[in-house]
Amino acid sequence: MSFSTFLKTHGLTLLGGAGLLLTVGFTLTWGDPKAPPPNQLALPAEAPFDHKISGAGYVEGNTKNTDVSTFSNGIVDRILVKEGDYVKKGTPLFVLDEEVLKAELAQQQEAARVTKQKIAQAYVDLADYEDQLKRGKGLDKGFSITEQDYQKRRFNVARAKAQIAYDEASYAKALADIALTKVNLDQLTVKAPQDGIILKINIVKGEFVANSLNQPVPVKMGNTDPFHVRVQIDETDVWRFQKDMPAVAIHKSNGNLKYQLSFVRLEPYMQSKRDLRGDSAETVDTRVVEVVYRVVGEAKHLYVGQQLDVYIKTTTSS
Repeated sequence: MSFSTFLKTHGLTLLGGAGLLLTVGFTLTWGDPKAPPPNQLALPAEAPFDHKISGAGYVEGNTKNTDVSTFSNGIVDRILVKEGDYVKKGTPLFVLDEEVLKAELAQQQEAARVTKQKIAQAYVDLADYEDQLKRGKGLDKGFSITEQDYQKRRFNVARAKAQIAYDEASYAKALADIALTKVNLDQLTVKAPQDGIILKINIVKGEFVANSLNQPVPVKMGNTDPFHVRVQIDETDVWRFQKDMPAVAIHKSNGNLKYQLSFVRLEPYMQSKRDLRGDSAETVDTRVVEVVYRVVGEAKHLYVGQQLDVYIKTTTSS
C-alpha cells in the first residue's frame, strides 16, 4: 500500500488522534495552571483576652447621632453646608422658601406704620377737643354756649380718648403679629443644635420637607471628637460585665487595626436586641443592655455608622 493510499484511508483517524493528544497535553500543562498565592491583605479580628465578653460595636458621635429636622413645612430654597463640614452650634444648615412670610411681614409692618400715624393724629384731635372743652367751661351756659354744645365738646374728648386706646391696642397687636412672623421666618432657617460634623444630607434644593415621622430627617450630624462606640451586651453576659475592665474594638476585616476603649456609661434599660445600624426595626427574642465607650487615641479609619468587633475583658469565662 502506497503512502498516499494510507493517508487517504487512515488520515482522519490520525488527525483525530493528534487532536486528542494535543487536548490531553494542554489540559495537563497550560490548561491547568497552579493556583495563585492567596492575596489576603490582613487577618480578621482575633480576641485579645482569654476571658471576654464579645459583641458588635457601632461607631457614633459623642453626642449620639443627632437628627436635625425642621419646625415648619416648606420647599428647600438653600442648602448652606455639605457632608463632612464641621459646624458650630447655631450655624445655618439649610433655608426653606421665605417669600410668603417676607411678603406677610412687609404687609404687617406697613399696617403698623399706618396705625402709628393714626395714633399721632388721634392725639392731635384729643388736644384740640380738650382745648375746646376747656374754653367752653369758662363760658356762660345758655348765653355764650348752649348746654348741648358743651356736652358735645365733652363727648368729643371722650371719643378721642377711646379712639387712642383702640389704635394703641391695634398697634400692639400689629407689633405682636410682626414678632410672630419674624419667629416663623427665623424658623425657616434650620440651625445646628450643637457643634459637630455634618454626617448626611437627605434633601436637595426644591424638595418639599415636612416635620413628619414619615419623612427622612433632612440632616444628620454628630460630634466625632472623640468617637464613641456603642456595644450591646447580651443579658446572659451582663452579670460578667465590669466597667473598669479593658475593652478593645477591632476592625472586622483587619485584626491589625485596634482601638483602645474607655468606659463612658452603661444605659441601664434592658431592651430587645435590635439592628444597631438603625436600618431595621426588627427585634429578636433577646434582651440586651447598651454600653458606650470612648475611643482613646488616634481614630484612623473610623466612620460613624461603622461596625467593629468589640471585646471586653472579664475575670470569668461563664
